[in-house]
Amino acid sequence: MRNPVLGRVKTRLAATIGDKIALQIYQSLLLSTRQLTAGLKGISRILFYSDFINNDDEWNNSTYQKKIQVGEGLGEILKEAFNQSFREGAEKVVIIGTDCFELTENDINQAFYALNQKDAVIGPTVDGGYYLLGLTKMENSLFENIYWGTNDVFISTFKKMNAKGISFHLLPILHDVDKEADIPETLQYHVLDKD
Repeated sequence: MRNPVLGRVKTRLAATIGDKIALQIYQSLLLSTRQLTAGLKGISRILFYSDFINNDDEWNNSTYQKKIQVGEGLGEILKEAFNQSFREGAEKVVIIGTDCFELTENDINQAFYALNQKDAVIGPTVDGGYYLLGLTKMENSLFENIYWGTNDVFISTFKKMNAKGISFHLLPILHDVDKEADIPETLQYHVLDKD
């Protein structure tokens, strides 16, 4: 999770709507993610901050273990987050971002259930990325030589899984918010009326 700091979040979005509204939209996405994950049962939740850990924010310290992201770029950050979790004894690890407003508790539960039968689970986004990735064992190649932030992320990951013989479950294709056209009307209305 990027720390919600003006001018540091949703930069592609901010390029067309400005830093202030981009931050407000990001905060709405964080709220949605927090509401979604707070009630999940039977799992440990780790929140990886981009720059600094905030023990006084809205993310309950007794619900979320808080850590700092390690690595340069999204691929390294994801790889290290998975590696840390497996080193600490996790048998199934599911990582989600904060940009997918359509993600539901059922999707996350389905991801964990799928990992009972498959090596991996992935949730693709309409723009060619993915909103969720789950693994039962570490496979570093899934995070290497990927052009992050492009519409080839999902297909590249899919090809790597096939090449390595990694069995996987595919979740529904969902929308995420990267640019102005991605903002759902309900979120846009809620955010733009704040001023």
